[in-house]
Amino acid sequence: MNHKRSQRGFTLIELMITLGLSAFMVLGVMSLFSSVSRTYNMVYNMSRAQENARFSLTFLSQDLHQAGYYGYLGNNTMVSSPDPMPSNNGPECDKDWVQSLSPLLYGFDQTQYVADDPFLDCILENDYRSDMLVIRHTDEDTTDFADLIDHTESGTGIGYDYLYSTFTTGKMFREGEDATETTPAGGDYFELSTLVWFVKDNPAGNPALYRYDTSSRVATEMVEGVELFQISLGDRSGDGTFITDYYDPANVPFWDDVLAVKVDILVRSIDIDSSYASNGICKDAVRSYQLGNYEYAPLDSYPNCYRRRFFTTIVQMRNPT
Repeated sequence: MNHKRSQRGFTLIELMITLGLSAFMVLGVMSLFSSVSRTYNMVYNMSRAQENARFSLTFLSQDLHQAGYYGYLGNNTMVSSPDPMPSNNGPECDKDWVQSLSPLLYGFDQTQYVADDPFLDCILENDYRSDMLVIRHTDEDTTDFADLIDHTESGTGIGYDYLYSTFTTGKMFREGEDATETTPAGGDYFELSTLVWFVKDNPAGNPALYRYDTSSRVATEMVEGVELFQISLGDRSGDGTFITDYYDPANVPFWDDVLAVKVDILVRSIDIDSSYASNGICKDAVRSYQLGNYEYAPLDSYPNCYRRRFFTTIVQMRNPT
């Protein structure tokens, strides 16, 4: 006996239910992927900001620890500077200011109008959104006398600045102008660095921490993402031994009495994060950051939102006056 096998497919209702469940699962997976992607971007941006902050504080601390190191000399009063010379025009810093060993540390406050300062013609590209920190020291390595004229052959006609140092005396000069071998025996030549730290936008349009070296006449981008840089100076003007208070750069009683530098930096994410918003308003657009004596309110506008992190450290001076 032959039996016909019963065959049937999905009903329309079953098919609709199946499609609905499938769509729900796809939406769930997409939502999970979007959430994971946002979390990854947030963690990446914050990790990168923290790494940039660590680099910034490390580079600054290295220069600050070396501030006031002048070869074999115990202090800068043993140094005879060259005769006064007129200020350089154009993009060059004033030579007397560059070769001045005192104070070994100096700064300009965010609120000071430094654009007209004749000593800072060399860094006109600074947008003055941050404090400016000037650090002076010589390199740890010595330089042979025969090498002192190499830099003047580049066509600039201006050489590097050097300190000839023994254990009892020192002499300042600029190569190619007044470098001579008629110096006391038993010394060595050390390249002098007058370094200016500040914040400006880099070619990509992102804020960055820069360091200008008055020897090489070059402003080098040190760390991208640093949006603000503020300093406070620990002063020992009370009893001359211990720090009595911290001052902003505009109100330091006596720069040679500075024993420590408090550095505050605000680091911004490089990438835009539109998820860092609430009701169509960037979260940082409704808050402010206090760095030293300066209160900063970001102007983020949705969807161009950025995440920020605040960092601070105190660096003790190793070669105080």
